[in-house]
Order: sequence, then structure tokens, then C-alpha cells
Amino acid sequence: MTEEQLLTRLRTGDRQAFELIYREYAPRLNAYCLNITKSAEDAQDLVQEAFCRAWLSLPDDVPSFRGWLFRVLRNLLIDHQRRQKHLTAD
Repeated sequence: MTEEQLLTRLRTGDRQAFELIYREYAPRLNAYCLNITKSAEDAQDLVQEAFCRAWLSLPDDVPSFRGWLFRVLRNLLIDHQRRQKHLTAD
């Protein structure tokens, strides 16, 4: 099954398509996130949030799902780092 077919199924709420996409991308996203956060728990939480956002708001015309998903995660990481910086400043 192609990525586009999986995304079409994902947009209709197909849980099996979500699981396939999760298994494909989660390890890479987790490694990327762990490298930045240095916390397995934070990395896992952020990756889970990225996939929740993908499930709820996947655009119809995303040229690269992988690129879009990494952007979602990157934005979550930026927010996380800002919160961490703010918490340590108090």
C-alpha cells in the first residue's frame, strides 16, 4: 500500500492505517526527539502528541507526510523547550 493510500484511509478515520503509519514513523521521530530532549519520557509524550495532531488535523494536500509530521514535532519541541526554559527561570 502506498503512503497516499494510507493517508486517504487515515483521513477517513481508519485505525489500521494509523497504526501502520505510526509503526513506520514513530521510531524515527522518537530518536529525533530523544536526541534533542535527552528525556525518553518527554520524547515519547511529544511524539504521541505529534501523532494525535496528525490524526485530528491532517491536511488534504500535504506534499510530504513525513516532512509535515516532522514539522509538527519540531513545533512541539520548540514549545516544549520554551516551557522548560520558563520553568527553570522561575
